[in-house]
Amino acid sequence: MGKFNDRTHDLMMQGGFRYDSKKDKYFQHSEPTWDKQKRIEKGKKQLAVPASSVKEFLEGEVKMVDALLARVREKAKAEGKKVKEEGDPSEDEAPPPKKAKKAEADEEEAPKKEKKEKKEKKEQDGDDGGKTDKKEGDAVDDEGGKMEKKEKKEKKEKKEKKDKHE
Repeated sequence: MGKFNDRTHDLMMQGGFRYDSKKDKYFQHSEPTWDKQKRIEKGKKQLAVPASSVKEFLEGEVKMVDALLARVREKAKAEGKKVKEEGDPSEDEAPPPKKAKKAEADEEEAPKKEKKEKKEKKEQDGDDGGKTDKKEGDAVDDEGGKMEKKEKKEKKEKKEKKDKHE
């Protein structure tokens, strides 16, 4: 096969080949550098840290996390949200005490209780939410006002047809 010119030789070396001068041939030695680079770029998109040693991994991880936090902060600022800076002592605040959570739960239960009370009151008054028969043979109004909406729609359509004919 023989040795190629310098430009082609360099390309072959990047492609994972090695040249044996005794045999005057190229042999596949490792994977091409562009394939390895492609894999590394794909991993970075997936937030992986490429490294060949533990020390390199730890340094790369810190850099990647810092870059990610900076991007997220800028995105939040662009949306108009309040963003805490890195050196803010307010980041280390403890979560609110459990009493606050209990108070929030009570506030949520209050509207539910009110709804139940209104429902019970309606049932006592004899109001069944519009589900009574108006006349014999008429359809029952399942969801209060649904029949009325249909009637209004039909009237509106009839009116539009009249207007078109005139």
